[in-house]
Amino acid sequence: MVKLLKIRQATGRPRIIPSAVIAGIAEKLSQESCEFTTYKEIAAWVEDNYQISVKYQTLHKQLHYRMKAKLKAPRRLNNKKK
Repeated sequence: MVKLLKIRQATGRPRIIPSAVIAGIAEKLSQESCEFTTYKEIAAWVEDNYQISVKYQTLHKQLHYRMKAKLKAPRRLNNKKK
């Protein structure tokens, strides 16, 4: 009966992106001179610096939902609003 109440650690598949890469991305995004405007640019940077190929969907989920990061891309202006 006691074994049913014991809290166990979840056993599952490890994350594809290592924690060192996530820390590097977070550090790069926190810099004031961050030049990333798309997730594809971040994927290319990760591949250049860490030699890890990351899918767009995986990178987007990590950055947008888990890290709550927002890319600093300007929004398009509508010509009719002038």
